[in-house]
Amino acid sequence: MLAAADGDLTFLTGDVILSGLDPIRERFRATYAGLQRQDQTLIEKQIRVLSPTVAIVFAVAEGTYTDKAGWTSEPVGIGTTIVFVKEDGEWRIRHAHQSIAK
Repeated sequence: MLAAADGDLTFLTGDVILSGLDPIRERFRATYAGLQRQDQTLIEKQIRVLSPTVAIVFAVAEGTYTDKAGWTSEPVGIGTTIVFVKEDGEWRIRHAHQSIAK
């Protein structure tokens, strides 16, 4: 599993901060329950290694959302930042942030 399963995982989106894998999953399920699918195209990414055990990934993508009725949104910009920590020889996500650009 890429994400840390304990309470040290956080996710920030808009004006919401969620902590712990289970609350994050519950919010995602509730938020995206009305969608049939999401499509995203990666435009650019950068990886910055801060130490032998900490790295940050920055990514910009463009995506659309299709609801269950078949309507597809106009493309929107998506910015993502993910903090990885190396634990027991494996990289784990400890913090993620995603924003939708207007």
